[in-house]
Amino acid sequence: MEKKTLKQRMREDLQLRDFSPHTQKEYLMRVTHFARYFNRLPDKLGKKEAREYFLHLVRDKRVSYGVLNMTYCALKFIYSVTLGRLWEVPRRHGRVSRSGRPCTCFVIPSPPISSNRGRISGPSSLFLATDHSRPQPSTST
Repeated sequence: MEKKTLKQRMREDLQLRDFSPHTQKEYLMRVTHFARYFNRLPDKLGKKEAREYFLHLVRDKRVSYGVLNMTYCALKFIYSVTLGRLWEVPRRHGRVSRSGRPCTCFVIPSPPISSNRGRISGPSSLFLATDHSRPQPSTST
């Protein structure tokens, strides 16, 4: 019996859970992009790299909310289902971006920030990822 690659195992896990062919393709592509960004297999990456990659997508790539959400879901799937690890990047719903569209807040713990003057210490609480490329809706009546 030959050993299956991580990609093959993820594909089978997606099929067993009856994900659509489109979702399977997207999840595999998002995890592949994540792994290529670090030039390492996903099972060798963790919370720190996920945070760095989300920042890269938002700051450098300026991806849409949909791409960011699909990437989050794909990484959550491979870590929690295929690799059987605790997914350490929780997400909260229910906020609305300036564009009026729902957004997702990714709670990504950051390393403690220390200062000799004692201004800020401890982890930051939220990393807000939204698509602000659309104009803000008018609130005048």
